[in-house]
Amino acid sequence: MSFIFITDSERKVNIKTEPTDEEVPEAAVYAATPDWLCKKYKINHEDTLTRVVGYAPATADHGPLYCFKTIGRALIGSEAAKMAMDLGLIGISEIEKKDPLVQRFLLGGPSPSTRLVLEARRKTTERRIMTRKTIEREKRKNKMMESETVRRETTESPIFVFECTYCGRQWKRLAILKNHVLGTRAKLYRRRCQRIQCRKRLVEDGLLKKYKDDIVTKLYDAIPLPCPPPKKQIWAKITCKDPKLIDSNGKFVIPKDIAKEWLRIFKEMPK
Repeated sequence: MSFIFITDSERKVNIKTEPTDEEVPEAAVYAATPDWLCKKYKINHEDTLTRVVGYAPATADHGPLYCFKTIGRALIGSEAAKMAMDLGLIGISEIEKKDPLVQRFLLGGPSPSTRLVLEARRKTTERRIMTRKTIEREKRKNKMMESETVRRETTESPIFVFECTYCGRQWKRLAILKNHVLGTRAKLYRRRCQRIQCRKRLVEDGLLKKYKDDIVTKLYDAIPLPCPPPKKQIWAKITCKDPKLIDSNGKFVIPKDIAKEWLRIFKEMPK
């Protein structure tokens, strides 16, 4: 472990708000290192020791002014060390060597904070990089899967579809048909409603007539909660679009994946 020592005795900063006539002897008062100094040299607060070495009493034009001197420690090769060397801010005076507090600070104990800060920063940076790479990889993967799904759905015509028994519209997914018939929850005009896409269900079940004076029904085809269930118990059916798979009685074998999706919503298979 090696140290460099950053000193700055020129800048003055107002660190006291109340006027006082008290004289401040050199190297007798220790203060918090200003944030601007730590940010400028990219050094941790724990690796700085600031002493008040000069004092100017308050006047009519300004409050009390303090001239401070800061000692900093950093690992050789670190950003703080490189910046200090480039600016020529390396040095240590005889007074600082004799000061016990300064000596204890420079020794830093068995684990100086600079080492811990740099190690923690390295681990955090590595973890952030790995997390970003993982997120980017997952995004690319999801994007490729979505593109493949869209391509397959646009190029391949499904053999088995789910059909709405109200309006006759068809979907590959029963969950989409469910939202079409039963509706989706929404909050309109500070009221909880069920937005139903199937216009024929609204007409056949008498919902438009029942809620004809309700503004959410007029504007959005939405029914205030609680929304009544469909009058048709079986509001969906499975349709086969390939005539070769349909027998003389109009029956066909339902694939396992279609049956599995059906039983997620209905208790039994259609007859």
